[in-house]
Formats: sequence, C-alpha cells, structure tokens
Amino acid sequence: MTPRLAALARGDYDAIVIGGGFAGLAAATLLGEQGARVLVLEARPALGGRATAFTDPATGERVDNGQHVLLGCYRDTFRLLDRIGASAELLDVLSPLVGMLLRERKVA
Repeated sequence: MTPRLAALARGDYDAIVIGGGFAGLAAATLLGEQGARVLVLEARPALGGRATAFTDPATGERVDNGQHVLLGCYRDTFRLLDRIGASAELLDVLSPLVGMLLRERKVA
C-alpha cells in the first residue's frame, strides 16, 4: 500500500480536493486555513490547471497560458493569492497597469 493510500485508510485527511487548478487550490487553502487536513489530488505533473505554460515546439519559447486568471473579474483568484501571500510578489513582476489594478481592487 502506498503512503497516500495508507494515510487515506487511517483517516489522516478531513477533505480531499480533486484537481490542482486554481479552483482546487483555492478550496484546499481555504479549508486548510480553517484547520482541515487536506489532500489535493492532481493527475498532471504540475499544479495550475488551465493556468499553465507550455513550450512551443516550433520556437522553443515558453508560452504563458494563465493570464486570464488575473482579470479583475476573477476576485477569487485575488483572494487565493492574498491567502498564500503571493499578491506582493505579483506586483514586482507584472506590468505597471496590472499592478495598479491589483492595488486598487476591491475584494469583498
């Protein structure tokens, strides 16, 4: 039996989140913040779901496919970034316009 299956059998987790995309990670971090012991299961080798990057076979360049999650209407994305302490780091790497939007956002 694998260590993960053994942990499941022992009841080491309060919640299991299927999928390590933004929604799954948001759910897992919120549950963890509330004291739950959470296991995230993801089939892909990396987390992020549709917010990912890939290498273009023709050019060898990395193509970022995740910008859509930073639109202002995705308030839960900003909540997740705040929860994991990543908002400040984003301000250092994003364009000045996006940084301005992040600073002015109103997350209810």
